[in-house]
Amino acid sequence: MESVMSERDIVIIVLDELKRKNLIHEVKSSFKLTEQALYLVPKIKQAINTNKNEIRYIKEHGMPEKSKSITAIHEGGLILDKQDMLDNKINNLLQANILNNSYINKINNILNNFKDDKYFEIIELKYYKNKTREEIANYFSCDEKTITRNKNRLINEIKTLLFPNNSIDELGY
Repeated sequence: MESVMSERDIVIIVLDELKRKNLIHEVKSSFKLTEQALYLVPKIKQAINTNKNEIRYIKEHGMPEKSKSITAIHEGGLILDKQDMLDNKINNLLQANILNNSYINKINNILNNFKDDKYFEIIELKYYKNKTREEIANYFSCDEKTITRNKNRLINEIKTLLFPNNSIDELGY
């Protein structure tokens, strides 16, 4: 008996093969992107502090030297002395912190819209403190389905503020 594959099956196989070969990437929904953005917040805060500590160290001790014989580096036609290299490193760290702080502020401003929601703490517990659904349910003295439903509701509301264009695209407009 001959097996006949449907067009849908063929499309799925082709898409899977293209993904496997990294020729196409799966487009993530705004819901998933919002969850990823929230999971990043603690890591970005940690990166900001790491950069601040590195800036403080460089200002107090300078850059660690790899070779005593190197006194200048050629960068794009310019010769940088040690102080220029230190200044560039500090400026790069400061720029990174500006971007990171901007990201954190954007997330915080959006989350402030939901701070009066009865289940708002789900966001902090799940995404910032990595609590399980069971632990969160115990915290709220409710069942896990209530936590899942309210987490999904909050993410769906947050995503429209964080990724408004994606949210509209997903509606098919």
